[in-house]
Amino acid sequence: MPEFRDHASYSTLAKFLKHSFKKAIYELEKPDAPPTRAMILGGAADVMTLYGKDHFDSEYLVAPCEDARKKEYKDFVKAHEADSGFTILKPSELEKCQAIAKSITSNDLYYEIREGANCQHKIEFPMNGVNIWGYLDIFNPDKKIIGEMKTSSSFDDFPKQVFNFKYYIQAYIYKAWAYSMFKEHFKFRWIVVDSSPPHDVRIFEPDDYMMERAEEDTYKALGLFLDWQVSNFKKHEQTEPELIGLPGWA
Repeated sequence: MPEFRDHASYSTLAKFLKHSFKKAIYELEKPDAPPTRAMILGGAADVMTLYGKDHFDSEYLVAPCEDARKKEYKDFVKAHEADSGFTILKPSELEKCQAIAKSITSNDLYYEIREGANCQHKIEFPMNGVNIWGYLDIFNPDKKIIGEMKTSSSFDDFPKQVFNFKYYIQAYIYKAWAYSMFKEHFKFRWIVVDSSPPHDVRIFEPDDYMMERAEEDTYKALGLFLDWQVSNFKKHEQTEPELIGLPGWA
């Protein structure tokens, strides 16, 4: 019998809003796909930005050349096979991470959010019968601000990105957590960097209507998540024996 899951992240709930109920379940039950190169690079840029070069060097190694087909690249990878805690980047990827970090940390509004804040702050709290968990990129309890790092190919299209990827329910959930802990309303900010050079930075915040819609959609997703768990549990639950007979050809 499957284990009843009573915990979910923002990304789990988002699947019930992005897909049909059946497709959402398929997406959640299939094996996790390995992270894309863009996801790896985005994580590396976040580490460089939030923690600096020293911390970055404790998680990432930089290959001696760009071409993974070259012997020196393959030799480098082979030499560090045992270093399972490291991710290998190409020199151009390191340069991109450094450029993004420099652009973000030079932004005055980012500095206001980041100064004195905790990074990758883990949260867990109950919401409508589900234990919600996640990590806040930036959590500043003194200034009552939560910040999330995002990358976009167009600032003008970022609202569409917020809707398509359901970032707005992430904002609602994180603000709800903060209120449950501190009984105060925290501000929420998206720190958005342009994926193309020179990696300009813009800071966005959700408006009131977005948060109203986020509340409605979050509880809708929570309901669908619980429906999935209950139906999955009952599907495997047998309360009485099944009556069978001989096959028709017997």
